Formats: sequence, C-alpha cells, structure tokens
Amino acid sequence: MTGLWAFVGAVAGAFLAITTQVCGLWISRRVEIHARQIREIALLRGELRDIQRHCEANIEILDNVDLAKGVPLRVHFDKMMIYESSIIFSEDTYRSIHERYSEEIYRLKTMIRNMNLEIDFFGSYLSQIPTDQSHPEALIYLREN
Repeated sequence: MTGLWAFVGAVAGAFLAITTQVCGLWISRRVEIHARQIREIALLRGELRDIQRHCEANIEILDNVDLAKGVPLRVHFDKMMIYESSIIFSEDTYRSIHERYSEEIYRLKTMIRNMNLEIDFFGSYLSQIPTDQSHPEALIYLREN
C-alpha cells in the first residue's frame, strides 16, 4: 500500500511541477506581450506627435509660398509628404491598440495617403507651369485640403 501512495504522490508532484511551469510560461508570455504593446503604443504616440508637428510646419510653409515670386521647387513639396515607412502604416500597429482607436488610426492613414497623393500631384502640376504664370487657386486648394 505504501508503494501505491508513493506512486500517487510522485504523480501528483510531477503534475504540480508541470502545471507550475506551464502557468509560469503562460504568465511570462502574457507579460512579454503586454510590455511589447506598451512599447509599440509609446512609439505610435511619438509618431502621431511628429506627424502633427510635420503638418503644422507644412501649413506654415504653404502660407509663406508666394507664387508671384516664382514656383517652389518640387523637393519642397516632396518634403511635405508623410512616407509609408511610418509606424502608422505598420500592421503591427493595429494589433497593438484597442479596436476603438484602430478605426481612428485607419482613418488617419487614409487621410495621409490622400494628402500624399495631392501633394505629389500638386508638385508635378507646379513643376509644369511656366515661370511667368501663377496659379494661386491651386495653392489655396492645397492649404484647405
């Protein structure tokens, strides 16, 4: 009978040890995932602040453009773009944040893509205009959109 109790004790001890290890691995994995999400959210917040500053600087530049003095170089408009290497375009961004914010990020991503297309078109358009012509209505359109 003591052999049976020893066997039961050994099995219970092994089960307890395995359960403890599995729980420990599960907890450490959850902590690791949570820490990664916190880092990614911090990166996203920083990126959003940078995008805001970038857009504010672009508006200031557009306000100072005077087509009567000449057409700005294409490179000035290219620098206004927000490139798709930004973290806001990463699929990991959507996995890291709560779904109620992911909808806003997706909307912002679409707005940035549209803005980039308009800036690209506008830069191409202005580079084709003879230097003796000015088109202030095009600049007004870009400022408002």
